[in-house]
Amino acid sequence: MSPKKRIIVLLIIISIIGAHYLKLLGPLERGLARGLGTMMSRGYTLGKNIAYFFNGFQERNNLIAKNKEQEEKIILLEQELINLKLVLEQKGITDEQLKFLTERKLTGVAARVITRGTEANNNQFILNKGKRDGVKEGMVAVASGGLVIGKIFHVEETNAQLLLLTDSAVKLNAVNSASKNTTGLIRGYNNLGLRFEYLLKEREIKKGDLIISSGQEELIPAGLIIGEVDEVYEDERELFKNARIIQRVDTKNIDFVTIVLNY
Repeated sequence: MSPKKRIIVLLIIISIIGAHYLKLLGPLERGLARGLGTMMSRGYTLGKNIAYFFNGFQERNNLIAKNKEQEEKIILLEQELINLKLVLEQKGITDEQLKFLTERKLTGVAARVITRGTEANNNQFILNKGKRDGVKEGMVAVASGGLVIGKIFHVEETNAQLLLLTDSAVKLNAVNSASKNTTGLIRGYNNLGLRFEYLLKEREIKKGDLIISSGQEELIPAGLIIGEVDEVYEDERELFKNARIIQRVDTKNIDFVTIVLNY
């Protein structure tokens, strides 16, 4: 800045100071003060609103986080409840099955169905017990009340494959409990029901008779309940008569079974 300009600036400053002390700038100063006060007030209000916004935003984030945490806790509690119900369900079912075996002086191992029904075969179940648990091919599995629902046809170290009696590949020697000389063969019928076949025509059998295992197979004890007679079929042209057998259990929706190990 040139000396001349410095002198001019200095004179202006001195004039402003002088005018201030002589109170010549009073109206201007009061106007400026009111303007600055209004601006500061508005600035303060704006700052406060901004603070409220960010505080509210933070509170909403905290609330969302807490809600998510509570939802996760609820999911965990629901899963624990499901697991508890499964344990109680398993205990109730296996207790009844094991009681049935104990009353007949049999031994068995409770098994869970880990896979049920494939597209290739709806009658096939995979159980979570295998060779290390004493399971062998040819053994039978029973459900609630000791009802025979299928036979073990393949065993690995830690699991086994079960075929329901309704499968056409399964055969089981059986006898009519009401007439011990009425023996025959239980076979799956159309993969949906059971037939009691190769019954001599002179043997007695009627609707409501209870059909049980005959004990003629090495790994299957006598007296295990298979089902009851629903209808008897007899054709004069055939050498044998047969009967339709029904089971009072929905075998396709069983979660736990007991495999009969020995007798």
